[in-house]
Amino acid sequence: MKALRYALKSIGNLYWKVFGGVALCLIWFALGVAAALTVVGAPLAVSFFKIGRFVYKPFGKKVTLVPSAPVVGTLWAATGGVAVGVFSMIFALLSAATVVALPIAFQWIKVAVASVFPFSVSINRS
Repeated sequence: MKALRYALKSIGNLYWKVFGGVALCLIWFALGVAAALTVVGAPLAVSFFKIGRFVYKPFGKKVTLVPSAPVVGTLWAATGGVAVGVFSMIFALLSAATVVALPIAFQWIKVAVASVFPFSVSINRS
């Protein structure tokens, strides 16, 4: 059973990487590098890299909201977070249109939640 679960996660992550996961991961890493270059953004860069790692392989991970950094989280959610969240939800709806990509739609929803609240999210293995 464990081997089957591992195989399905691996197949899902491979499919995810081919159809947008790598590009989205690179965007998050670029945001992390840009934030790390500023004095104010350096502490925030850690969250961007964490989300980038999650976006690279979302299958088998669980996203949980943990209230922290309310000021920074609100500022991000009101600016960049909404844009990335809407982008992710559009792709979730497009993926849900086909039966084959339905598991991908659920991953896009997890990515949307993590994108809107990157400073208040805990990512664990499920």
